[in-house]
Amino acid sequence: MQTNGPWLIIGDFNSVLNVDDRVNGISIHQTEMIDFQNCLDDIKVGQITKRNSRFSWSNKRDAEVRIYSHIDWAFGNADWFNTYNGVEAIYMLPGCSDHTPIMINTEVVKVKVKRPYRLLTSVMQQREYKKEHFSVDQKLMQLRETLKEIQGKLNDDYFNKLLIEEERKTLESIEKWEAIQEQIMRQKSRAT
Repeated sequence: MQTNGPWLIIGDFNSVLNVDDRVNGISIHQTEMIDFQNCLDDIKVGQITKRNSRFSWSNKRDAEVRIYSHIDWAFGNADWFNTYNGVEAIYMLPGCSDHTPIMINTEVVKVKVKRPYRLLTSVMQQREYKKEHFSVDQKLMQLRETLKEIQGKLNDDYFNKLLIEEERKTLESIEKWEAIQEQIMRQKSRAT
């Protein structure tokens, strides 16, 4: 099968390309890398320039048993590099996931169409839902911002026990407040 034009392959390959793509855990052997390297050579793709996080996955455990790996990749074919020269793969902070999202910005401008405003009278009648929902949204936004700060610091100090514990507690809080948010949304959907 021949595919023409620029194209990408992005995602969790669960494989490393170099010996320094993992910290802690099982040692990387040459055989583990060679099949992946040969595959990339066979399909003729190259790694898109990576920015931000060094690793793309973490088991999010305590410092003594924490593992970091680079197993999520962004590859492009020759036409991709010719068409989008200079475009980078931005490895974001993982947030609640154990994997780091990868963002590719090709600078394509999209026009946003404003959605029409609809007044839902049943929601207006349910003011307590609005107040509750707003405070939960605020709490989640605050927790996600805190998580972002913690993970930013962890990018500079991978095995800091205090930061790892803060990350764990913040993730637990996010999970709790997301469950509350889901309950409110269910109540709201029944009301409308």
